[in-house]
Amino acid sequence: MSILRISGIASGIDTDQFVADLMKVERMKVDRLVQQRQILTWQKEQYRNITNEVRKLRDHFFNAANLGTNLMSEASLKKMTAESSDSQTVQVQAGSSALSGSHSFSVIESALAARAQKVNVTGNSDTTLDLSDTLEDIGQQLAEGFSFADDALVISINEETFTFHKTDTLQSVFRIINQSEADIDIHYSTFSDAVTAAAGSTGEKAILTDDGGGFFSALGLTLTEKEEGLFELGEKGRDARFTINGVEGKNSRNTFTIDGVTYSLQKEIHQITEEIDIAVSVDTEAIFQTVTDFVQQYNELISFVNEKLAEERHRDFPPLTDTQKEAMSDREIEQWENMAQSGLLRSDTTLQGMLRAMRDTLYSSVDDLHLTQIGIRTSSNYKDRGKLVLDNNGLTLKKAIENQTDKMVRLFGRRSDIRYDPDLTSAQRQQRFEESGLAQRFNDVLQNYIRITRNQQGQKGLLLERAGIEGDLSEYSNTFDARIAQVNSRMEQVNAMLARKEEQYYRQFSAMEQALQQLYAQGDWLMAQLNGPFTG
Repeated sequence: MSILRISGIASGIDTDQFVADLMKVERMKVDRLVQQRQILTWQKEQYRNITNEVRKLRDHFFNAANLGTNLMSEASLKKMTAESSDSQTVQVQAGSSALSGSHSFSVIESALAARAQKVNVTGNSDTTLDLSDTLEDIGQQLAEGFSFADDALVISINEETFTFHKTDTLQSVFRIINQSEADIDIHYSTFSDAVTAAAGSTGEKAILTDDGGGFFSALGLTLTEKEEGLFELGEKGRDARFTINGVEGKNSRNTFTIDGVTYSLQKEIHQITEEIDIAVSVDTEAIFQTVTDFVQQYNELISFVNEKLAEERHRDFPPLTDTQKEAMSDREIEQWENMAQSGLLRSDTTLQGMLRAMRDTLYSSVDDLHLTQIGIRTSSNYKDRGKLVLDNNGLTLKKAIENQTDKMVRLFGRRSDIRYDPDLTSAQRQQRFEESGLAQRFNDVLQNYIRITRNQQGQKGLLLERAGIEGDLSEYSNTFDARIAQVNSRMEQVNAMLARKEEQYYRQFSAMEQALQQLYAQGDWLMAQLNGPFTG
């Protein structure tokens, strides 16, 4: 309950200022809690910055969606390149299963889609079809017209059945056919007054129709009877035919893959071409770039974390209070807070454990293979704190890529059949480790620290357990936020206590003022009695 605050009427004391001065000391307890909360908030932010850097490394080099840079994939470690001596006729691309060497390639004919076309559909060079007109109107412009049964036109195209009516526009008819599963594209050009129908894919197949209601024949497209009531529309498609080292092959498409090499025919060909030389080799530069990029980004990550672990802690620079900031310039505040945020993760055991696990993984052997055998080793400079370096400016690594590609794949890309699971037994983890290459082992370490899935104890990755990450439930459910909540709760308690303390001070001053007023009143009465007329 609030009391009436009497401010210095009898004593002449500025009660409000006096109480405020007394409360300054008491409010230092709140200031310390605010500073404690700010330190926890800064620590959480720094942890999340590290988590984001770890995620970047994982997403770039250990993500199955990134085939070109996923070190757990053979595609990134056994990149092959292919060249064609006539890229205007055929372009080539080599996959990881392609074998180094040269061979000859020639095209007999390219693949085509089944197709039918009729130019000058209306039979009048000055007239074109209006696609927005109804089938009934369009039919009147055509030589043969459409035959409607019970006001409907029923057509079968490649075993898909369509039912149209007199009031349907030709535009809507074409759209419905093209969007169906009939695998056909039909359209009309007003420029050439031509109707064209083509299969959606190449290959030795025809567009089959029953020509219900004379739909195609009315449009002037050629029909060849295949059997009673079933016709082939226009010309049948054809497969691509080619030779590789003199052996003939065919494919329904103009882009096809054989023995790890993808061939893409670039133009329509009707007769055999001269032999084209195809050269396949290891893409040394691409593999070298992927591995060295990993080394660089790994070094940047451990350097970033090590700097945080070694930062000097300046305990003489606690977080500033709002009152302190009011007396400082923006530049002074920035400099102070830079000092205040330094060393907040110094010697953090969780981060130290992560670095140690990553280093141990990269230093481990895969059977008889080790990073040092391909020219990657740990820096001998202790200031580098475990960074990786390339021997001979990378020449040793390049030679290993050129001459020992399969060993490179085994060292990095070998995979265990045991899937990653935080709840694997010790024996299962050991077996998975022994069956894995460096990439899978390293990714397991990253998963242990930044995975968003929970184990049987309900725990996520260690970094997320500590500080969480945006966009995940751990963003608000983590160790730091729990500690911040405790500080907030303590602040509420202290603020309530301070409010009671302040009220107590005012009560004491009020009592003092009332006592002084009574004392002064008694004094006045006594003086009046002493100064009154004497009677005796």
